[in-house]
Amino acid sequence: MRRPVIGINLSVWVSTEPPMRRYAINNGYADAVYAAGGEPLLLAPIADGSHLPDSLLNVCRGFVFSGGPDYPSVWYGQVPHLKTLPMDPARARFDNRLMEAALMTAHPVLGICGGEQLINIVCGGRLIQHLPQAERHAGPDCDTYHAVKICGGRLLRRIVGADDLKVNSRHHQAVDPKGLGHGLIVSARAEDGTIEAIEGNDEARFLLGVQWHPERLPGERSCAALFAALVEAAR
Repeated sequence: MRRPVIGINLSVWVSTEPPMRRYAINNGYADAVYAAGGEPLLLAPIADGSHLPDSLLNVCRGFVFSGGPDYPSVWYGQVPHLKTLPMDPARARFDNRLMEAALMTAHPVLGICGGEQLINIVCGGRLIQHLPQAERHAGPDCDTYHAVKICGGRLLRRIVGADDLKVNSRHHQAVDPKGLGHGLIVSARAEDGTIEAIEGNDEARFLLGVQWHPERLPGERSCAALFAALVEAAR
C-alpha cells in the first residue's frame, strides 16, 4: 500500500560560533510518522519563511506541526511575557502560512505542543504565555509526567480508547480557556485545569492538537495511535 506523504515543519537553529543557520527536527516526529505507515516530508522555512510552494498541498496528504520556541504574542494581541522564548521569525512566518493553508483544506492536521498552540492562534485564539504552575509541566532538563483526563470531543477519545492518560510534558505556555479559537473544542485537561488537547468541532475532518509529546514515547500504545490515526485519515 502506498504511503501517504505527511509534511512536518522544521525548526531553525542559529549559532554564532561558528556562524551557521540550521534546519532541524527531533527524529521522533519523522520516525513516528514512518512507523505509522506514512512517508514523512520535512518542510523548511526557506529564506524569510514567506515561500510556500503551490504544489505543497497537492503533495502532502496530511501534516504534523512540531513543537519549539514560542510563537509571537503580537499575533493574538499581547506584549511578550518576560519568560517568552522567541521563535525564529522565518520559522514563525512559514508555520503560520502553512497552518492557514492546511486548515483551508480537508487534510488531517496533528499539532504537537507548540503545534497545538499554533492551531489555536490561527483559529483566532489566545495563549497563556507563562503558566503560573509552569514547573508542573516542564522540568529543568527533561519532560515532566502528569495525568490528563479526556473531557470532551470525540476524536481523541476514539483514538486512545480511554478517558485517563499519563503524558510527558515540556511546555510553559498553553491554550487560554478564555481564548479558545473558532471552531475548536477542549478535549483534555490536566489535573490543574491546563488545556492539554483541542480538536475541531467538524466531525468530517481530522484536526487535533495535543500539548504533550507522543513522538518521544514510541512504545506507548496511545502515542503511536495518534500517528496511526493521522496516517489513516490521510489515506
